[in-house]
Amino acid sequence: MAAAISLQRTGLTNAANAAVPETQRYAHSTEISSGAGALGLPASWGSAAALMTPELSTALVMDRMVESIPAWRDADPAALIAELLGGTAEDYASAVAAANARLAHLPQTPTTPAVKLVGAAPAAEYPTARAATAVIDSTTPPPPLTHDEARTAAAENPDAAACLEALTMAVPPPAPSANPVGPALAESAQHAVGTQLEQENPVAAQFVSDLCRKNGVRIPDSIPGQIATGWTVSDPAPGDLVFIDISADQGPHLVGIAVDEDTMVTVLPGHVTPEWTRIGPNRIVRRITVDAA
Repeated sequence: MAAAISLQRTGLTNAANAAVPETQRYAHSTEISSGAGALGLPASWGSAAALMTPELSTALVMDRMVESIPAWRDADPAALIAELLGGTAEDYASAVAAANARLAHLPQTPTTPAVKLVGAAPAAEYPTARAATAVIDSTTPPPPLTHDEARTAAAENPDAAACLEALTMAVPPPAPSANPVGPALAESAQHAVGTQLEQENPVAAQFVSDLCRKNGVRIPDSIPGQIATGWTVSDPAPGDLVFIDISADQGPHLVGIAVDEDTMVTVLPGHVTPEWTRIGPNRIVRRITVDAA
């Protein structure tokens, strides 16, 4: 559904809007007169940073879908788009068909989450996007990529490939409840502030994974692995993983552990000890829990 919206509105490019000057500060390949970002969403839906970051703009659509359309699981993608963005299902039928055709050509890479989540659905095989083409015309969906085009487009247009990868990235489901290990994680993070870490060249992702491990939770040591772990939440609570320093083409570059709704503990780039950092509105939040086993 997200890929179809992007095909329809921006041709799989990240689009700025001259009427929203803040959007032009972020990486973009074209400009449109209505909406902004890879999905061309209305400016009122979020900040410029959220709209111009494919992962976040996709999350905006999914959040609205889950909150406003209870029967979304049984709905046709074109009908869902129409209900969210206006118009009719017929307006989006060709875009949905084009998105399905493109996604069918992408190589399938099986991945297994590093943490078994309490109540989580079984691990699935998630597509890893490799190719997309930059199309400026936002009114007519481009034809599906052929197999040969799909193999070469990533090398010819890596920005578009990264955009499609973000649009098709599996997002963890919403958190069903509070995190039972959250308070312990937050307390450990606060105790770590100003202490010398064991690693010679500490990085935030390693600091977070080590602290979680000490509290009985095993998560990956990298930001991409951590962002695919756990549950999705909108507002951080103590112990949640918070990802900030988000760029439009590469996503988050920094992760920390929330100690309250607007503060987290992390290791800033080039620093050697954990410290408190403010949490702004442009963030991605994940809630982790102890393995059921």
